[in-house]
Amino acid sequence: MITPPVPRSPADVGLSKVTMLAFLCITALICTGCVTKPLDISGVASEAELDRYLGKRVMFTGEWQDKLKAASISNGHVFISPDLAFWEGSHSYCAGARETVTGYLTKRIVEEPPRAQFPVAIPYQAPLPGDYYYIMKAKPNVDSIVRRMPPPPRKGGGNLLITSTVPGADIKVEGVDAGTIGPHEELRIDHLPEGAALIEVFVQECEPWTWSAEIKEGELTQVTANPRRLQTPRPQVAGCPTAKEHGAEPRPGEERTFAGIQFVWIPPGTFMMGSPVGEEGRDEDEALHRVTLTRGFWLGKYEVTQAQWKAVIGCVPSTFKGSSLPVDGVSRYDCEAFLRNLNQRDEGIFRLPTEAEWEYACRAGTSTAFSFGDAEEELENHAWYEGNSEGQTHPVGQKRPNAWGLHDMDGNLMEWCQDLYGEYSSGPVTDPTGAATGSEGVVRGGAWFSGPSGCRAAFRYPWTTGLEGRDNWWGFRLLRTQD
Repeated sequence: MITPPVPRSPADVGLSKVTMLAFLCITALICTGCVTKPLDISGVASEAELDRYLGKRVMFTGEWQDKLKAASISNGHVFISPDLAFWEGSHSYCAGARETVTGYLTKRIVEEPPRAQFPVAIPYQAPLPGDYYYIMKAKPNVDSIVRRMPPPPRKGGGNLLITSTVPGADIKVEGVDAGTIGPHEELRIDHLPEGAALIEVFVQECEPWTWSAEIKEGELTQVTANPRRLQTPRPQVAGCPTAKEHGAEPRPGEERTFAGIQFVWIPPGTFMMGSPVGEEGRDEDEALHRVTLTRGFWLGKYEVTQAQWKAVIGCVPSTFKGSSLPVDGVSRYDCEAFLRNLNQRDEGIFRLPTEAEWEYACRAGTSTAFSFGDAEEELENHAWYEGNSEGQTHPVGQKRPNAWGLHDMDGNLMEWCQDLYGEYSSGPVTDPTGAATGSEGVVRGGAWFSGPSGCRAAFRYPWTTGLEGRDNWWGFRLLRTQD
């Protein structure tokens, strides 16, 4: 006889289900723990070690992350996925966080944006190239552990609209090709960073046209390019003597004004360029050698001011604002654009001085550490430098000039030269023009933040990031060749 099962009460059935469910949950948790037990990566000290944990469940603390950043592992880019906020701890990338965070380690490779990308992305929105590690809640698929991330879309900034009065106008903005337009055509570039944007226009049979546009947040700046047709050389009038034929070479320090800018005459001559071994503050790249300059030239009495820059180029890129202050924040590339515009005015040929021309003019016949002698205590009377500038530039011409009437050669702003940076010759040279090849520009003279050694006549500073670099401690002065 088969005994039928004893009926259970509804309460008994419910209790059994709860017990079973609890059992299954515990079993699942135990199994899951066996498979995904967090691995402590707080001792990882290199990227190669970190890579070994990709796809695995890991744990680390904010303190370890701070050490990672200090060691520059993967550019210091280790992030916590936002959906881990309710996990153990919280976002450990916060300064001073010490919570423990667990999750699955994944990595994404961010490629450097191609140089052809235009316009240049706003710096704070562009990801740095490198490897980015993430701690994520869900275990990633194998093919998602490493993947490419495109540069994020540009946001913010201001917009630029360019038109042209002539056909076939090739446009460059900040040295990047932007396109070609003609009359009744427009070129629009959005999300440019705030500040000065250098625009260059090249048209066949026209002189290059340059302008600096002021880009403002959320605003549209409109620029119309109007290049001039190339002019044929003016014929020499019969019987009209040239300046050389006149035999009237200016005297050293004589002043003249060209294109509204004051210049002084620097005669040809020979001098010792560089510094002697015993000079205080001397650098190794100042090898003393004899230089002969066979041609005299006109050199700007002052550094180019912001008023002069604005009259030729447009908006002023300077950090320190003031019409009589020297223009700062200009690259070698910007200086050349200024020169191209100025040379279209038929008032002579203007350029940057070579290093040899700059130092020869700075010394003005002296062979001492400074253009006025060797006494550092006299520097405050001749230059704006760290001892008296109060952390900024000052109006040109307020300090004493050198023997040839040039102001601010020892301070205020360092000044771009025409040369590429390179080693000096070991022997005598004539009319040197710097290194034949290279990518480093060179600035000369002291600046508002310089110590006495940086204000010496022989001091040289190579700009290692190239000719596009800008900063608020350098500017330039002009050289005009003799007719």
